[in-house]
Amino acid sequence: MKLLILIDDYPSDENLYSNVFAHVRIKGYIDNGATVQVAITSKHMSVKDYIYEGVPVMGSSKIQDIKNLIESYNPDAILVHFAIGRIIQSILLKNKTIPTIIWVHGYEALGWYRRLFNFHPLKPKSYFKLASLIFRNTIQLFYFRKLISFTNKNKHISFIFVSEWMKKIASTDCFNKINNFSIIGNPIDNSLFSYSKKEDEKRFNLLMIRPFNSKKYGTDLVTEALLILKNTPIYHQLNITIYGKGVEKSKLYRLLKNDTNVHLFGTFVNQIKIKELHDENGIFLGISRQDAQGVSMCEALSSGLVVISSNNTAIPEYIPDNKAGLLTNNTPQDIANKISQVINDVQLFNRLSKDGSTYIQDKVGFKSIIQQELNIISKTINTKKE
Repeated sequence: MKLLILIDDYPSDENLYSNVFAHVRIKGYIDNGATVQVAITSKHMSVKDYIYEGVPVMGSSKIQDIKNLIESYNPDAILVHFAIGRIIQSILLKNKTIPTIIWVHGYEALGWYRRLFNFHPLKPKSYFKLASLIFRNTIQLFYFRKLISFTNKNKHISFIFVSEWMKKIASTDCFNKINNFSIIGNPIDNSLFSYSKKEDEKRFNLLMIRPFNSKKYGTDLVTEALLILKNTPIYHQLNITIYGKGVEKSKLYRLLKNDTNVHLFGTFVNQIKIKELHDENGIFLGISRQDAQGVSMCEALSSGLVVISSNNTAIPEYIPDNKAGLLTNNTPQDIANKISQVINDVQLFNRLSKDGSTYIQDKVGFKSIIQQELNIISKTINTKKE
């Protein structure tokens, strides 16, 4: 298969962590015999051609350059990650012949009102940010609604949603029923994030790796939960490691930086380092206000950590409560209670560590997901030929 991937950003030697989930997929396609070309579609992208780990990449802010690439490359199928307005308008809605699959990950198909947690009602700047979001989101959903209608009438173009929740919300927020779709989660590299049995004492080692640039990731709730635990006898038995940077980290750093059992790192970490951290710890704090899947939580599960997360959005699809991990109602007290529950129950810790890894590897293990996606790509190509 000859595949063209349209995406808003892609890893490079200067930008290692951008949309790694797509790069992992693409290497899987290549390993299975596909020929691949990536095109970065961001309007902020200067013209740039490069090769990253064997994957050829073209970047341009000009729609015409992308159209020219499609014509010259003549792909068997186009794969799209993050279908934004101008790509929908200029490329996808004019595509009458080329089989196309569009992955829906989150922000590109959600109404602005689902992200109100990021805005502070008492800060004037929040109102300007909110007004800007409403304007941009209204335009985006207008085009996404048109895209759904287009896919419903053309069998050669369809969606892949990473969760049932994501599909349901996209349909609701766009006021449009979606007919042509599949549900397939993002794959995890379970050869890297392989299960390793946890010693009992690892349950005292807590790990959080989260961006601090949005309230979406619930780092403020984790901070309050840890402050609650400070008033309990178990707190000084804990060894807490936190990685992440962003504007939301200031309160956590201010309140916990002097605690000798808390280790704070204001950096990003690569996947090799993440796996090392997984092996050193026993509990992963993956609280979230909204997630279409939660790949970092899935990776932690696969490595054998007990994940404490949130009973909302798509998370229960990937972490069934008390089967693969523990879900909270997103109050600091409940988060603190769940941490205490795991620490005080060694049998629960061991069971969730093993069962969580087995569950998530069966659900989104790398080889299985890549094969599912290749099957759908092949089916889409053959549907057009018919």
